[in-house]
Amino acid sequence: MINHILIICSIAVVGISMAAMLIWEIKRVRRKNKVMMESVRTFNIQLAFSSVNMVFAIVFARFWYGCFQEVYKQLKPQDLKMFLQLFNDRYLDHMGQYCYEREMLLELLTVQTYRNIGTTNLMNMSVTLSAAVSGIYSFLRRNQICGDGIYARGAVIPWECISAFEWGRFWERREFQFLKPYHELKIHYHQHKRLWSKGKNVK
Repeated sequence: MINHILIICSIAVVGISMAAMLIWEIKRVRRKNKVMMESVRTFNIQLAFSSVNMVFAIVFARFWYGCFQEVYKQLKPQDLKMFLQLFNDRYLDHMGQYCYEREMLLELLTVQTYRNIGTTNLMNMSVTLSAAVSGIYSFLRRNQICGDGIYARGAVIPWECISAFEWGRFWERREFQFLKPYHELKIHYHQHKRLWSKGKNVK
């Protein structure tokens, strides 16, 4: 039962993340002609965390694949139904009991390791991979100032909520020719919050 819950949670995490990114991307394409200004991409802490999550996802994937490979060689599923049984905790418990009764200690250790650790690594891989992909997508996604409001951080701020704005430092970035110069733009809105972005005019 625990394996089923972990697998369902993994699928749900991945599905929700992908759906959120897809919905935002569809909305971005639809308002393409309304964009007056958008932010530039700069390295930030979110990208750093995404890189760390990606490394953890690879590590978890490697651990899971190692456990899965061993139990797959041992149980040798012949068809899709038997293959899916490798994700069924009752089936794994049954195979563990089978190995225990016949004193097949090495085989028992393989099944129990996959049963207790393999699925957990699969769950951790799904969560960290989703977080990494979502973070990288957020880094690539630009904040936009449009005719009907400001689109930033997955939310929309209507113009009536904007209280003030101010231009900040100008960055020439001459050291990298492929990077365009930009101004920092600070936008203040109600509830005493401030949206900080680095914007440029869209030509």
